[in-house]
Formats: sequence, C-alpha cells, structure tokens
Amino acid sequence: RSKDGWGFVDKTGVEVIPCTYPDANSFYEGLAAVKINNRWGFIDKTNRLVIPCKYKEVGRFDAGLVPVKASGKWGFIDKSGNRVIPCIYNDVGVFENGMAPVCKGKKWGYIDRNGNLVVSCIYDHVDNYKANGLACISINEKMGCIDRTGRVVIPLIYDCIANHETILVAEIEEKWGLIDLEGNPIEDFSVYKVLARKYDQVFINNGEVRTYSFALDGKYGLAADDGNELIPPRYDWLGNGFVEDMLAVGIRGKGVGFVNKQGEEIVA
Repeated sequence: RSKDGWGFVDKTGVEVIPCTYPDANSFYEGLAAVKINNRWGFIDKTNRLVIPCKYKEVGRFDAGLVPVKASGKWGFIDKSGNRVIPCIYNDVGVFENGMAPVCKGKKWGYIDRNGNLVVSCIYDHVDNYKANGLACISINEKMGCIDRTGRVVIPLIYDCIANHETILVAEIEEKWGLIDLEGNPIEDFSVYKVLARKYDQVFINNGEVRTYSFALDGKYGLAADDGNELIPPRYDWLGNGFVEDMLAVGIRGKGVGFVNKQGEEIVA
C-alpha cells in the first residue's frame, strides 16, 4: 500500500502491479480481488481485469469458485465470471473438499459444486468438511458431526468438537476426551494421556506433522508425536503447527517470531 492505494510486489520486492486500487485482497488460484468505485472484481497477475468490479462483497477462490454478493444475497461465480450458483443465500462459506456451507434464513446446510443442496439448512452453526468426510455442526449449542450425505455420525451431545482428520477432540460437561471417526471413545491414546498428566493443558496441532502444544505454569511449549519435548514451555503464544519447518511463537511485551523444529529462534 502506498499513498495512492494498493498494489502488488513479487518475492523480490519489485512492484509488478501499481498501487492504484482503493482496496485489494491476496491472490488465490491466480486471481486477486480488487475494489473500484466501491465494488469488487478480480485481476490476474498481469493486472488484467478478468471479472468486472460489480459485486458488493466477495470471498476468495477455492477450487475454481468464489463466493460473491449481489442484490443482498450470496452465490458463486467461476474464474470467467459466470454465475455457477445463483445468489440466493443469506451467507456462504468457501468450498472445501467439494462442499460449501450455505445459510438460508438463520440456518446452515451444505451445497456441492453443482449447487445442489446436499444437506438441508437446519443447523445453527457449521464448519467446513474435512478430508475425512466429516463436518462439525451444532443445534442449540450442542455439537456433533455429519458425513457427506448429511447423516449424523457423531451425535449432537458435545459442548465442543474439533476435527483433526484422523481423530476428534470433544468436550462434554467441561471434560475433554478423544473419539474416533465413528464416535467411539478412544481409551488408548498413550501420548496424549502422558502429556495430559504432565502438563496443565494439551492441544493437538495439525501442521506438516502432528505435534502437541502444552501449557505449564502459564507458558506454552511443544511436544512431538512421540511425547518428547521439542520446545520447552517458555512462550506466551504458539502457532497451530509447523509450516515450512517454522513455528510462530510469541512473548508478551516483546512480540512474535519464529523457531525451527529444534526450538532454535530463527526470527527474533
């Protein structure tokens, strides 16, 4: 951003798209949302306006489709600007694993990439489908999981559920536990149990490899999938997991930096 507006630089810092836009979002799948005359459209990496700026709000592209808002309702267009799914929804999420959350009235359901309503809009809140084919949903502040047909796989009896692809972490009556993808409690999860006995809190991370954030006396550290401590509890905040061999860490009053998998501070 400069005094003239928003633009884009490449990885070497060279300005490849001039700072002429009142607002802009990052590139996804080769296109970036830009704002002209209080309306949003999309440019490619040559700064060619491939989708005219005519939308009040837009999301980001995912698997070739992007949510857009027109006449007060949400739908989806493709990279050519064609209306693939009509703007008939009060709200929508992005497509993930072939499904997108949609809201009619105040209730949520799911559509497929052809716009078919696969799961009726009956839920208060929903999350995106994960690669394991399950999505977390809630009614009356109770959570469960459904499969891609809308069948309830995990009953709506939990206060909170986190879908970690191969395992689910669930809370009920202020107690946390682990359940498998069919809803069965997991009794033998030795690493988690060992860490839970050792530390005040334990969280499963989904980065490039599974790790565990833990808390001890108000400070956070990181453990490997075998339970060995990677980073001692010395930070006030940790990122969700390693990305490109780096983990974001924070210390209150100092700021945020990055450590490697040996716990060495690479970025102060």
